[in-house]
Amino acid sequence: MPMNELNIPTLHIDGSSMSSISSDISIISKTGIQTNGSPNQNFLDISTNMVRKKNPSTSESKVLVLYTGGTIGMKCKENGVYEPETDYLPFTIRDTPYLNDKEYVNEFYRNSQSQPCCLPPVRNTMKRIVYSFMEYNPLLDSSDMTFDDWIKIAEDIRKNYDSYDGFVVLQGTDTLAYSASALSFMMENLGKPVVITGAQISVAEVRSDGRENLVGALILAGNFDIPEVTVYFNYNLMRGNRCTKLDNYGFGAFISPNMDPLATMA
Repeated sequence: MPMNELNIPTLHIDGSSMSSISSDISIISKTGIQTNGSPNQNFLDISTNMVRKKNPSTSESKVLVLYTGGTIGMKCKENGVYEPETDYLPFTIRDTPYLNDKEYVNEFYRNSQSQPCCLPPVRNTMKRIVYSFMEYNPLLDSSDMTFDDWIKIAEDIRKNYDSYDGFVVLQGTDTLAYSASALSFMMENLGKPVVITGAQISVAEVRSDGRENLVGALILAGNFDIPEVTVYFNYNLMRGNRCTKLDNYGFGAFISPNMDPLATMA
């Protein structure tokens, strides 16, 4: 089948204490692929919608981050072993300029009962990405996740659906592909993005894929209309029910062997 490539303008993340990071996103689509929620609409139509920015009725896009557990938010102990710790990930992110614009939050959310986080400005996008955390208690080991946990994630998204523009789910990588596939069939009529991601190395580490995966997932969930469950990992956005885990250690842990990525960010 012929393949069409649609190019999205280059994105830059600008922070006051960091250099610009260029993110070149391209959407690759194939005709004839049906989506979860619209069985009569081919994938080319959906991919065209992806490049259309959200209606700029406000200056912000609100994203809910559901942190279920996993290496991405764990703390590295003195013995070099990762361990889950309640509230460690949200507190770490609040103090990381790359992930949170404290000046913006203090200016506009000073009196909020629960202050959100906000990404530094993202060039060529219409809205600031303001995101809040929902941390699970207890934090889940992904190798022990069951259908009940997937149902809880879906229910939490349903309960908060009208309050946010997009959703990011953070979890361990062992069963991440299973979670994405299950959720894609549980939430068939989505009108908003649900992006699932994780990491091989914690966000708090100096060398971490967790920060890149989180930032990419937030950008995609907050600024682009991709109304389905997807997996974002190592600069690739993959359809949730078309990816599998390939590597336990490398940053390119997930692949989509029978379908090209929906988008790439480099």
